[in-house]
Amino acid sequence: MKTNSSLNPAKPVIWHLCSNRWNSAITEYAISTSLATNSQSGYETFVSGLNNKAFAKRCIENGLTHFGVKSFSALSWLKLTMLARQLKVTHIICYGGPEHVFAQCYSWIFPHVKVVRFIGYHAEKESRTGMRVLLSAW
Repeated sequence: MKTNSSLNPAKPVIWHLCSNRWNSAITEYAISTSLATNSQSGYETFVSGLNNKAFAKRCIENGLTHFGVKSFSALSWLKLTMLARQLKVTHIICYGGPEHVFAQCYSWIFPHVKVVRFIGYHAEKESRTGMRVLLSAW
């Protein structure tokens, strides 16, 4: 017989990654989504952004648990991987920057981790349609 604890899996751990340096629409999406997953859904939520940039500062102002990073380049992947393992991440939400490459590679190594990617494009850039399809498929 299944007990109540076996029917309710552990609370998901969501890790928001945002490499945006400016206070832009992407930063606003990231903050809003982080706050929504933190308060309304009851998920355990962590955020990581570039140290001393708009996203990091606004996360701290809004009371989110923030782990600052120097960059999302391949050189920082070991540190990011160790942090993800320490946090026991089940979902990564990223916002279309270099953090997506890390998140996708991490989910290949640890297939139980699900990745959600927000993508935004300027509507007038029609000449890049092929590139958009290629990037969204990856």
